[in-house]
Amino acid sequence: MISFEINGKKVDPNNFGDALEQAVFESAKQSIMKRVGSARCPQHGQQATIVFTGITSDKMNFNVSGCCQGLVDDVKAKLRG
Repeated sequence: MISFEINGKKVDPNNFGDALEQAVFESAKQSIMKRVGSARCPQHGQQATIVFTGITSDKMNFNVSGCCQGLVDDVKAKLRG
C-alpha cells in the first residue's frame, strides 16, 4: 500500500498536485507573516496588503500596497530580507 501525506494530512494521489501546491502556499504565507506580520505604519498605524498573483506556485509575483509609500518600502525591504 502506498499513501501520501503532506503536512500530516493524507492526500488522494489524484489530488496530490493540488495538495502540494496548497502546502507550498501555506508555507509561503507563514514565512511572509514572520517577516512582515507586525509591520505597521508608524504614522497611520495601518498594515500593508500583499497580493500574490500568478498561474502556479513557481510563477508568482507580488504587489505591496499600504497607506503610504514609507510603509510599502518598509514591507518590501523586509520581504527581500
